[in-house]
Amino acid sequence: LLFRTAVEPSSVTVYQSFNPGSLVEVRAATEVGGEGGEASDWATIWRGERYNTDPHRQPSDALELKVSPGTLPVRAIELVLDTTGWSDAFWSEIDSVR
Repeated sequence: LLFRTAVEPSSVTVYQSFNPGSLVEVRAATEVGGEGGEASDWATIWRGERYNTDPHRQPSDALELKVSPGTLPVRAIELVLDTTGWSDAFWSEIDSVR
């Protein structure tokens, strides 16, 4: 996610619309470097464990992640998914991020 003007996030809400639970990390960068952001100086602002291995999980959810106060203004946010076990029969989908 790229922002024209730097923002100071207090939370990030990820709307997971299918097989929620693959999100394991949210990273932020104060400046974007490189064509696809690969040269950016990423800092982890949230880390969690994959939780979509429970067969009784909800079919979708809105995961609100609180960000530590004092996080520097950021120009980009990157979501990291744990895709272990994904196949043609199983994957996760993210509908939107706020």
